[in-house]
Amino acid sequence: MNYFHLEAKVVSRGAGRSVIAAAAYASCSRLYNDYDGLTHDYTRKQGCLYSEVFLPQYAPDATSVCYILHNSNICDIEQ
Repeated sequence: MNYFHLEAKVVSRGAGRSVIAAAAYASCSRLYNDYDGLTHDYTRKQGCLYSEVFLPQYAPDATSVCYILHNSNICDIEQ
């Protein structure tokens, strides 16, 4: 039998953390943060077996790139 597991955490910039850095760490990838201009590179980290971004069928092609999706969500939240 298959079980579903979801883990959600609050990431607070006031505590010096970044959602972009957390996403790069969880997906073992490299993401650029538009907010502070840093590139978070966790490509050498091991342990991520599978990572995927699920989008609606008619989503624009630009949102399929992870860093664009994360940075656009941060901009929407701050406004």
